[in-house]
Amino acid sequence: AYEGGFKATLFEGKARLNGSAYYYDYSDYQAFTFTNVSGIITNEDATVKGLELELTATPTDALDMIFGFSFVDANVEDVEVAPGIFRDVKPTFTPKYQLSGLVRYTWPLFSGSELAIQLDANYNSKRWANLRNFDAHSVGSNIVGNARVFWYSPDRKWEASVFVTNISDERTLT
Repeated sequence: AYEGGFKATLFEGKARLNGSAYYYDYSDYQAFTFTNVSGIITNEDATVKGLELELTATPTDALDMIFGFSFVDANVEDVEVAPGIFRDVKPTFTPKYQLSGLVRYTWPLFSGSELAIQLDANYNSKRWANLRNFDAHSVGSNIVGNARVFWYSPDRKWEASVFVTNISDERTLT
């Protein structure tokens, strides 16, 4: 396993950029395969490499932002996908790309209380629901967005919120 990364403070402390890159070489990766109505776990050779970036920023006292990106290139080697047929496959539920973002804006109100609005979203690229990687096992990409409104008491001991999870009613396989 090899991993390296960095943390950088930017714009006079108003932003922070974190990043990492990694490479893992497995000799006994636990690979899960659905078979009929159950599953089996086998130990396989695999490699996983990728990178992650995260930017957290507070450009004003009222605005908070967080953005993330990840890239994963993973392969499980020589998996028996059918009797006597072996090939390299992608691990289950491992999207190649993921993006995330959150933006929150806060307004001061009467007597020191505050009102905040937050929007966030997550994107996952195509992934596989079974280690065999047959077309029928493909799970399409998806975006899920959420919204929330907060009220904070002046002493921050009380908070009330209303929210909508999965604004677009996106259906995803988990």
